[in-house]
Amino acid sequence: MATGTQGEYLKYERAAAALAHFCRRSAADNPKSLIGEKAYNAWFDAARRAAISRRRRMAIYSVAGGLVAVAIGLALLPLPAIVALLPALPAGWLIGSTMRRGYRSDEPTLETLIDGATPEERDHILNLEEFCKRAASGKFSVVERYPDGSIRELDADRLKCFAADGGKLLILSIDPADWLLIRRRPVPRGEVLIDIRGSVASTELTSKTLIDLEDAERFENQLQWLLGHARGNGSEAAGFRKVLNLIVAFRRPEFAGKTFEAQKDALEKEGYSRSMLEKVHSGNYAPFQRFLRTLPLNEIP
Repeated sequence: MATGTQGEYLKYERAAAALAHFCRRSAADNPKSLIGEKAYNAWFDAARRAAISRRRRMAIYSVAGGLVAVAIGLALLPLPAIVALLPALPAGWLIGSTMRRGYRSDEPTLETLIDGATPEERDHILNLEEFCKRAASGKFSVVERYPDGSIRELDADRLKCFAADGGKLLILSIDPADWLLIRRRPVPRGEVLIDIRGSVASTELTSKTLIDLEDAERFENQLQWLLGHARGNGSEAAGFRKVLNLIVAFRRPEFAGKTFEAQKDALEKEGYSRSMLEKVHSGNYAPFQRFLRTLPLNEIP
């Protein structure tokens, strides 16, 4: 596993700060303030219930194993077979019912979390879900930093703890003791640092974030993805493609360092209205945003 020093990973930030930036908020906004106290407590309570359930299941399996051992011992004695079945039957019932309960998820449903939340909290709850899925799938760079300052990247197998973290504890808590509630092992042993690679949550994606995206390769991938989902001949799809072309125009190298007024003057000569230029540049062009929300943005590169 590759390791490095802290200085090599200056683009990484603590998980909570990375989530805030993913939501286009200040790093000072902690997860609890973003998603609301109700959702925050619900995820922690779910993780604790899951841990208690796991311990209870292990205890029941131990009791069932003892009954099976008794049944085997009785079967070896010169006794009627039905005598050995007396402990074997309840053992089988305990194992079967416990396994069925084990398949049930303790993670709160999004519908439950969103119910009663403010529109802003609702978006942030969805953003947290998307954030963890992106981290688990390797779309972010995730490392753990040890007390001595050394850094280790988490490989695909170790990233699975994000997918298993029904309580979102790797993001909501900085206490490694809480991470032990996660059912997937291994969990990080050091501070979790994340590089979101300039991406923003689907609920936060606008023409402005596309214009300002610094990663040229990511922008090109997102542009091609968006164009691929706007192939229709309708006016809405055509208008969406027109805005994408304008976004590309705003990113021209010759515009680097120029004021917005100078950019507007140049693009007006290409047939764009001043009103459209201002709205697209600010991320408030309603037709573009409406079409954008119809797309499966959770799949965007």
